[in-house]
Amino acid sequence: MKSYVAKSSSQKEEVKDVAFEGLQIVAPPLPFAELMDVYEANSILQKCIEFRAQNVVSAGWEIIAEDKENAKEDEKKEIEQFFETCNNEKTFEEIVRDQLIDEYTGGSGAIEVAREGLDGESRVKGKPSKLFNVPIATVRVAKGKNEEG
Repeated sequence: MKSYVAKSSSQKEEVKDVAFEGLQIVAPPLPFAELMDVYEANSILQKCIEFRAQNVVSAGWEIIAEDKENAKEDEKKEIEQFFETCNNEKTFEEIVRDQLIDEYTGGSGAIEVAREGLDGESRVKGKPSKLFNVPIATVRVAKGKNEEG
């Protein structure tokens, strides 16, 4: 798979994705880096996308229990506290806004959920501890392996 990195607005250079060697990478329908170049080069498009993302984020968010009869107020407060402190550099709203900009620009967006480590257990089973926007130009989709190989 080829991937590109912007050298300037008119010049591209092929780069090798060392982190993805040995994996069968599914190519995106359009190169994300080029879509980001269009976003950055077109100030009207950029303002429209940023306005749309900000409009969604400015509506706010709320934690709502699926089962309101058995909902625990302390659990709700713990979840709200997580989203208020989910990143040292950005608010939850800024992370979602950045993800929406990627989604509206490149057709996909990603948020990484970092988890606490547990003694002797996988981090996957730990509680979420941080959230990060993952720039879509850095995301790859790999074909999965079945158990036989």
